[in-house]
Amino acid sequence: MSPEEQVQVKTLGNLDGQARVRGQTNDGREAIITGGLPEEEVILDVHHISKPGRIFGAVKEVIIASDARVPSPCKHFLECGGCDFLHASLEFQHQYKTEQVSNYLGIDDERLLPIIASPKTLGYRALAKFVVGPNGELGSYRRRTHDVIDMNGCFVHVPVIEHVSHLVRSEYSPNILLRYVVVRASIEQSRVIVTLIVRKDVGKLLNALVEKLSLLPEVSQVVMAINDTDGDALFADDSYTVLYDGPELSERVGGIQQSLESGAFSQINPAAAERLYEKVVQFAEPENKKVLDLYCGSGGISRALIEAGASKVHGIEANARAVDAAEKSTTKSSLTFEALPVEAALEQLKDYDVIIVNPPRKGLSKEVVNAIRELENLELIYVSCNPKSLARDIEDLTRGTSWTVEKVVPVDMFPQTRHVETVVRIK
Repeated sequence: MSPEEQVQVKTLGNLDGQARVRGQTNDGREAIITGGLPEEEVILDVHHISKPGRIFGAVKEVIIASDARVPSPCKHFLECGGCDFLHASLEFQHQYKTEQVSNYLGIDDERLLPIIASPKTLGYRALAKFVVGPNGELGSYRRRTHDVIDMNGCFVHVPVIEHVSHLVRSEYSPNILLRYVVVRASIEQSRVIVTLIVRKDVGKLLNALVEKLSLLPEVSQVVMAINDTDGDALFADDSYTVLYDGPELSERVGGIQQSLESGAFSQINPAAAERLYEKVVQFAEPENKKVLDLYCGSGGISRALIEAGASKVHGIEANARAVDAAEKSTTKSSLTFEALPVEAALEQLKDYDVIIVNPPRKGLSKEVVNAIRELENLELIYVSCNPKSLARDIEDLTRGTSWTVEKVVPVDMFPQTRHVETVVRIK
């Protein structure tokens, strides 16, 4: 921390990929500002000064506000690190996300379609991943630190998550070595799965908390997972112990009923996911086609494709629990799933007309890219949550091949944050 705790700054230019804006102090020093917008004058809380003298900090007070600035409803804004844009209008957020996709992909023509808005911009998030602090705080790390900021009263989580997490806070005990708490909600059913991640098997010490949770009608299941590894990964392996098992949890995404499991990927914003699935189906034109869905998670896109008339859909997913959830959600023999890493399924690519890829933030491995490059007669739909890795993969796929980007559409899956989902048709 600098001896200067606060400094006055004028913002310059546009926001970067981390939703920060560059600025200049009255004496000419450069500043990188969290919580600022273009064409503002602000007082900055100084968090760090680099050796060259660049100042990093967050907005403390606004002197001259941007036209895009709106009042933030959240007392944790700029502390918890969860939301980037609670201070910005939805129009500004959409413009920023569209520009991020355009800049990374180098596309600004008719191939870039208007961003698809989320039906809800607050209270939409059906998955909460809480770090547990030393005094039972459930929250996230303060920016640039490992201090845990409690997220009690979060405006982005669906209300049932806030209700259940309040009980976990009230029953906290340091003896149980609670490390993380993950709460997965069904918005349709207004119920949740609670996953308690501990450093070692402390099943008996969890009894009191589990009993209290089991009495809540909103709790469908309580699961214990053990993670004694270093680093910030939530889950160490695929071993889980079910401590309470109630009614099965599922979520409706449009016309698709999808089973939910602890630790299994499914979209965190079901209403926006419905619109994403519709766009994937539109781009894929799956009727009477065989489709391979790679990184299929709990099978939501696979289900949408089979309902849209695909003759066969086969989903590949490394997470066995996600595959279990996918298989629970279907009885159609033309829709199948397989639990194995995508790299182990590359021989199957040639047997399909359309390939869907929906990888994690790091994008595709070189092995997957190279295998797809060899099959230029197929159609590829790429669903991405990271425009940077998406741009890298598209460049690798299209270099020296006939693959070309035909259509791109951003999807606002994560309102109030800098993150954007993108659907790309490549042929």
